[in-house]
Amino acid sequence: MQHENYLRETTLLTRTERNGEGDQGQLDIDYHVEIYFAHFPSQWPIIHKPSFHLSKDSQPHVLILSFAMIGLWVTGGRAARTRAKNMHEKLVTLLESRMGDWKSQKDFKDTSWPMSTFQAVLLNVIFAPMREAPPDLQNRCSSIVRALTTTCIAGGLFCYGRIRAQLTPNKSLLFSWT
Repeated sequence: MQHENYLRETTLLTRTERNGEGDQGQLDIDYHVEIYFAHFPSQWPIIHKPSFHLSKDSQPHVLILSFAMIGLWVTGGRAARTRAKNMHEKLVTLLESRMGDWKSQKDFKDTSWPMSTFQAVLLNVIFAPMREAPPDLQNRCSSIVRALTTTCIAGGLFCYGRIRAQLTPNKSLLFSWT
């Protein structure tokens, strides 16, 4: 509930839902994040659970909402899946609106990489074919992942030396980049 309360306070989460049924109850964000970690990373190991939990207070809300979206989908209820589809469309729109922020950074030398945002992009791109999104939404997701890939290549995010430079001495390479 800690994520949910903050998301409500900042109006990022306004409608409520309980157990995937209707809009009368509350959507338990933390529960659906745990559902995500119980089922999704075995096939798509994009997020390292221990590193997420160590820094979950600093994670961007778009990543947490992406976890909840997939958690809703995995629960399998019709209302939960409808909610996940609606969240997906809103999250893709949000990511599209923020593309300019990370695309404008030609070089990530002096800034912390927005890895959590990039992870949220990947989760939303992967989710599109999972939910059999309409072609226009899949095309939008393809555009986002192309922009992300171009940004990462141009910014040197796949360069070993730059990866090492992002690490603090107390973090191991394996732990931070798994």
